[in-house]
Amino acid sequence: MIAGILLILGMALPWVYVVEPLVSLNANLRGFEDVGLLVAIAGAVIIALASGRTPLRARIAGPLIVVLAAGCEVFALYRIVDTHWAITLVTSKTFSTGVIENIHLSPLVAKASLSLASGLYVIAVASVMAIVGGVLIALDGIFPAPAPSRTSSVVSTRVAAGVSVFARRELPQHDEAPRVLLEVRNVKTYYPIYGGILRRRVGSVYAVDDVSLTINRGEKFGLVGESGCGKTTLGRTILRLEKATAGSITMDGHDLLAMRGPALKRMRRRMQLIFQDPYGSLNPRMPVSDIIGEGLLAQADSANGWGRRPVRDERVGDYLDAVGLRRDYSRRYAHEFSGGQRQRIGIARALSLDPEFVVCDEPVSALDVSIQSQILNLLSELRDQFNLTYLFIAHNLSVVQYFCDRIGVMYLGKLVEVASTDALYDHPRHPYSVALLSAIPVPDPRVRKKRLILKGDVPSPANPPSGCRFHTRCWLREKLGNPDVCSTVDPPLTDVGGGQMSACHFAEQVSDQAAEEAAARQSVIDTASADA
Repeated sequence: MIAGILLILGMALPWVYVVEPLVSLNANLRGFEDVGLLVAIAGAVIIALASGRTPLRARIAGPLIVVLAAGCEVFALYRIVDTHWAITLVTSKTFSTGVIENIHLSPLVAKASLSLASGLYVIAVASVMAIVGGVLIALDGIFPAPAPSRTSSVVSTRVAAGVSVFARRELPQHDEAPRVLLEVRNVKTYYPIYGGILRRRVGSVYAVDDVSLTINRGEKFGLVGESGCGKTTLGRTILRLEKATAGSITMDGHDLLAMRGPALKRMRRRMQLIFQDPYGSLNPRMPVSDIIGEGLLAQADSANGWGRRPVRDERVGDYLDAVGLRRDYSRRYAHEFSGGQRQRIGIARALSLDPEFVVCDEPVSALDVSIQSQILNLLSELRDQFNLTYLFIAHNLSVVQYFCDRIGVMYLGKLVEVASTDALYDHPRHPYSVALLSAIPVPDPRVRKKRLILKGDVPSPANPPSGCRFHTRCWLREKLGNPDVCSTVDPPLTDVGGGQMSACHFAEQVSDQAAEEAAARQSVIDTASADA
């Protein structure tokens, strides 16, 4: 509040106390008096807009208001000098011609001279006030949030001696049926393709096409597939970062796609994202305290008290402790950390709002192998500590096998298989899953593994093939004599036994023996090019 008052006074003083005495000299200056009022009002409007509790707005508002105030005062000074020059000219002409009738100008000249003498002091004071107000804004927002009440429930203040005192959520016990947290039904995410002079829509990119899945509370659900198959788009659509074309997404009984405004903002606290790139996902111009605290500031209200800097800093330090970093790292910048430390900061940022559901978008793909294991172990510990539910997106099948409870396999915007980790790796029931697993390298140079090589390239998601999306590269279809049903009928995702689901017309014929026979029939050229 103090900063706002300082800025408004800093903009208004030059016009009220400097321009006003000169209005009687020149009627044209009355327009500038109105301009001064408008500038002061504009300053108040900018202050109101900047009072949204985000560091970004605060940093933009401070310099903008200082520049606006300085420009206002420089313009007022210019008018004073210009008026003084005009008075001097009139006075010189009057006394040089000896016209006694104009002698009544003397009191006005004295008044204007007094304005000139005091105007510089007024402008100097106004400038200092404006600059101080701008600095206050840039440091920590404009209007501090009200202090939280003593009865408000603020999550934990410390992690000490390895014992978490953060708020915990109940998870189903081993003897209880799993409770569904997230349910995705027939979700589609299409991106339009425009062409022609009039930029008409000529097609669509079918990034996610009719995907359905469920994720249980406390589960680590993995999502694998080739690059461009729609894994990340599906995760971002679930978080409402991408607009769904059709379908429904419910989280704990709430329809996410129907939420708007404050309801959606509150729901965003319960679902967060860990980005793939620890280098590009952190703002290099912000210290760690602001990187992690930005989300807290956006979600601040009178109940949680996150709008107050001490409360935010304390919470930031708690979550730095939780991810294995020191509390004093909050004063450092992103370039001062290694890749693994940056990813830990990204994890702390995602967890600072106490979410229930976290999308991990390839969180270890940009890290060294030794660091990957540390981050995976950290995520597992945090899952148990905070009772989290993960959607884990990855390319590395060995990482997914180690980390996840259940796995979904995507191909060209479709979910082709869903199974528990053990069932998928022991008995895959879709030809594409078999091909993916055969690409896992064996960590033994003495073992020569026969890979199952897929022919051709992945079709374009803007023009997917009819029927089964995989039929143009399917080794099982070739082995069965290219049946027409594969190219004409899109197979649904059906239960093939034991909770394992597969989208294949001939899922019962997928076996290790069939895969070995298909690999044996491959040409030497195909095998050599794949090994290369």
